[in-house]
Amino acid sequence: MAATADAANVRQYQDSIVLVLLRLRPDLLRTRVLPPLADCSSSGSHALSSLILIAARAAVAQLAPAGHAAAIGDQQTPIGAAGEQQRQQQLTEEQQTLLSEVVAAVAPWALCHVHALRWGTCIEHAASVRKPA
Repeated sequence: MAATADAANVRQYQDSIVLVLLRLRPDLLRTRVLPPLADCSSSGSHALSSLILIAARAAVAQLAPAGHAAAIGDQQTPIGAAGEQQRQQQLTEEQQTLLSEVVAAVAPWALCHVHALRWGTCIEHAASVRKPA
């Protein structure tokens, strides 16, 4: 049992290291982290949970921190319903695009507790798309 706990701790360190590196090279989120999440065949990967966590945390790091006061003009507005809406309007087009890409990559995995089920569904869909009419 100790080996399992040690492996989990190592994985957390690895995830943290990747997040630090992604802060130095944010472009790698799109080229190295999101593609395996979008690939249906990655459901058998043991790295899937780490990829989901890394993608979400890296995206959040590139956006304004949630739950903090957001500067709107010259005033500080606490993040509530109105403050959250104003903060979202302040996201740059690049940030909005990134957020959309990360949600699109992570949401299917988050909505399915049995990843093998999603993988099977993707294979069936791919097969139906490839069948000649």
